[in-house]
Amino acid sequence: MQLASADGIPRVRFRLTAQLTEDGDIEETMHYVVQTDEDDEPVKTTIVSKHDRNAIQAHYLPARRDPADHISSGEDVGAGVCVDARFEAPLT
Repeated sequence: MQLASADGIPRVRFRLTAQLTEDGDIEETMHYVVQTDEDDEPVKTTIVSKHDRNAIQAHYLPARRDPADHISSGEDVGAGVCVDARFEAPLT
């Protein structure tokens, strides 16, 4: 987790990479982005542990024509992808 400034919001950046094997399987790897260059490209990453990966939940909410429909259906989240991560990131 990193702070851009002393009063900033703590942020965690992940990078998910995947490769298609010759057997047609997908091998995925998830990394913490620890350091970036001036173009915001990852320079230093560390592998996300299985324990931390299991604590991450991603929910896709499809776009709807009527935004009021989201509110009336009792959903209290916005459109797009919502990520809920409840874990403590390593301080590296």
